[in-house]
Amino acid sequence: MNITLSDFATRDIHSYRAVVTPAAGSPLTGTWQPDGRNVDPSMVLDSTARTATLSSFAGLSASGDWTLFLADMQSGGTSALESWSLQVTAVPEPYHYGLVVGAGLIGFVVWRRLARSPG
Repeated sequence: MNITLSDFATRDIHSYRAVVTPAAGSPLTGTWQPDGRNVDPSMVLDSTARTATLSSFAGLSASGDWTLFLADMQSGGTSALESWSLQVTAVPEPYHYGLVVGAGLIGFVVWRRLARSPG
């Protein structure tokens, strides 16, 4: 697999085989909705509610330990996770904007007064 997980994807990774089965030797690609069902993978149904969405991490600290859970429920071959990544997008805190804008306005006012003063 070489996929991107997104809460807004239209295809469910849990039932990817019902949507597409890649050719032998080809990876599954594209953007998929994460399973997000906090249920034993062998017991989950398509109708089981998603309770663990990616958006549930919004606003939380990125520091600390992270756990990625994968379940290969097919018998036969051996599967291995070769790599995975997590992209964290920093969002500036609003008070930082206030400080920067405020300092910029004060600097502008001081500059304008100095520019107007005779001298």
